[in-house]
Amino acid sequence: MCRVLGVKRNNFYGYQKYKRNNLIDPDYDDMIKVITNTAKSSAYTYGESRIKKVLNLLGFPVSRYMTAKMMKEAGVWVRSKKKYKVNTDSNHKRPLFDNIPNRQFDIKEANIVYVADITYIWTQWDNAVAESFFGSLKQERVQWKNYQSRHEAQQDILNYITMFYNSCRLHSTLNYMSPNAYESRIDLLKKVS
Repeated sequence: MCRVLGVKRNNFYGYQKYKRNNLIDPDYDDMIKVITNTAKSSAYTYGESRIKKVLNLLGFPVSRYMTAKMMKEAGVWVRSKKKYKVNTDSNHKRPLFDNIPNRQFDIKEANIVYVADITYIWTQWDNAVAESFFGSLKQERVQWKNYQSRHEAQQDILNYITMFYNSCRLHSTLNYMSPNAYESRIDLLKKVS
């Protein structure tokens, strides 16, 4: 057949393989819509890992590679981090405080341990949880805004924490659950056991 058509055999079989691997998925348009909506609702902070997890949770079994490919086709991008500038002095004689969490961040009950970030305590290892939160806050929200007043900044940050970070944002350390969903699951498991 290849000889009659004047086509090399390797080209014919290569094309057959390409067709098999690139079949049109009937869910493709739905996945593109999910990718677009997820990107918008996360203010373009979700990368391929989180968007892949969203697709998987919705019943679309796609790989991270396929997710990245679809994100590119959908014109979805992730905001890149701005360059970090060190502006603290960790050489000081100020008092250090007790290390209560002691690197045990898998707390079994809600509202037992709280974290905070004080700019000059960047060197405390157990400040990682607070630094992670404030890093997310700065990367995902604050550095992309131009607040006109302190009140506007407070309202926007409060909205970010309550409406997105705690209720919607998928956290890889919580097995891609939001903090509210994770806390509800823990409470449910306590009631069942």
